[in-house]
Amino acid sequence: MAETTYYDSPMTGAELDEAFAGLAGMEQTAAQVAQNAETARQYGQIVADNAQGIEQISENLEEILSAADNARAAAQSAGQAAVSESNADTCARQANASAAEAAEAARQAQQIAQGALGWYATEEALRSVHPTGENGQWAIIGSTDTIWTWDGDTAAWVDTGDQVDLSDYYTKIQADSAFAPKSHASTLATYGTGSSAVYGHVKLSDTPGTSGVSDGTAATPKCVQDAVASLSTTKIVLLWTNSSPSSTFPAKKVSLSLSGYHAVLVLGWSYSAEAVCSSILVPVGSKGVITLVGTGTAYRNFSTSSSGVTFEAASVENTATPYKIYGIKL
Repeated sequence: MAETTYYDSPMTGAELDEAFAGLAGMEQTAAQVAQNAETARQYGQIVADNAQGIEQISENLEEILSAADNARAAAQSAGQAAVSESNADTCARQANASAAEAAEAARQAQQIAQGALGWYATEEALRSVHPTGENGQWAIIGSTDTIWTWDGDTAAWVDTGDQVDLSDYYTKIQADSAFAPKSHASTLATYGTGSSAVYGHVKLSDTPGTSGVSDGTAATPKCVQDAVASLSTTKIVLLWTNSSPSSTFPAKKVSLSLSGYHAVLVLGWSYSAEAVCSSILVPVGSKGVITLVGTGTAYRNFSTSSSGVTFEAASVENTATPYKIYGIKL
């Protein structure tokens, strides 16, 4: 039988049980720590093995960080280069076109130069030296001061400077004289007067008259305005006043010029009331009566004409006295 060893511990039994239960976890933790240490050793070895490369990366870190910007700049430069290449291609095509045009112009100039036969005094002189020619050949004729060319269709020398006959046409001076603006203002009906049937010239008038549509006279705006004003405005003018309406008024005529009036308005006066007793409106040339109604009826007859108003005697003395006379223009 083995000897049992006993240890004296200040811990209680429960505390000892808990401590023994944590031993397994401590062993696991120690194993994990050992593994992490091995991993750290391996990483350290990797760093040590690549120390030179890491140092180079550190030294070129700025270039590495700017690599993306450099790439973008390179792409932009490539795009610009492509545009420049396109522009260059366009310029090349334009240059080729210009060269072609220049070559054609040179060819035509050469053809013209090769076709020149020189100067000749007359058409006959040209024909005597060159009775025939070829298309493109030409010469200057002194008598006409024009260029003559050989026409293969008609087999003849042709004057290219043939003039158009303008003898039947106006010159500038003649045209200016014939078609210059002319004043049609005239006191005569030379150019025809306007009427209800035709257009024409008319005279203007500020004064209303009796001219008809065939008389060539037209009303101005002022004439029309004055005529409208005279028709639309009624005028009433005081022509006569009895300065003593309370005095005796015998039968008599009040002379007035009524030829320019259409009617007269007569006011009667009441001596007893000291007031206007009646009013009567009558056309010029007609008769009327002034009436006084009170305790008794009194009246006075009158008649009108272009020369004035004639009053008869009152039916009752000192009653129905004429007080005022107005002329009315309609």
